Amino acid sequence: MAIPSPEATTMTLLAILSLSLLLLPNALALPNVTAIPAGPGDCSAYPNFYGTNGRTSDAFIFLPSQADNPSVNNLKTSILNNTLVVLNDPSADPTIFCCIAPNIFDGWAERTLLLEGDRRMRYTSQGVTPELYVHEIEGVKQEGVFLGSEGVTRWVFGEIEGGWGVRLDGDGVVNEGEFKGFLRAELP
Repeated sequence: MAIPSPEATTMTLLAILSLSLLLLPNALALPNVTAIPAGPGDCSAYPNFYGTNGRTSDAFIFLPSQADNPSVNNLKTSILNNTLVVLNDPSADPTIFCCIAPNIFDGWAERTLLLEGDRRMRYTSQGVTPELYVHEIEGVKQEGVFLGSEGVTRWVFGEIEGGWGVRLDGDGVVNEGEFKGFLRAELP
């Protein structure tokens, strides 16, 4: 049996490494999900839902989930300059939200969180009310409820000072340094 030359061994290892690197983006790619509306347009799909009146849900947060950049998964979200962002500091306190059908408010139910024309979530008086969805992958329901609008639950994350800005993916455009993920509603 012949022993391969060092050059042949090196070429084989480079070929294996190259193939592995080509497959890596697919391993980290956002899963292809079917987004199904959760709840009948009220607050019933949110964590801490009060079933007695059918219209309110208290104290929940949003967390990035299944992002193409896994370092942001489960980091907390907050409001900076009236806009929803993901904070880099894992020890930071998240912004607490509540739902009074069909709107998302700050924890004191004073300011409404809406999607504006640039598809960013802001405290504002005009915009589109976001919705919650459940995800299915190949017919199998996934755990959790996810924020979105008009059947879209993919969010684009772009680096900002101290964290990541987020916008709902409406056109599939991801600029350099940006990546996609989901926002999951969770108990604080």
